[in-house]
Amino acid sequence: MIRLAEEVRRTLMVGHTFIYTPVVRRIKEIVDAGDLGEILYISSRRLNLGLF
Repeated sequence: MIRLAEEVRRTLMVGHTFIYTPVVRRIKEIVDAGDLGEILYISSRRLNLGLF
């Protein structure tokens, strides 16, 4: 995607809506600590946006 964006002279941006939420940070800590062993696949689903 980076190469393609460069070829067509576009700015590539990623969505980071939930990367800074406490739940996502905690999941990352658990995965990084190796508590779950080798992670082969992760699937998640956003059910709602909650309160704003």
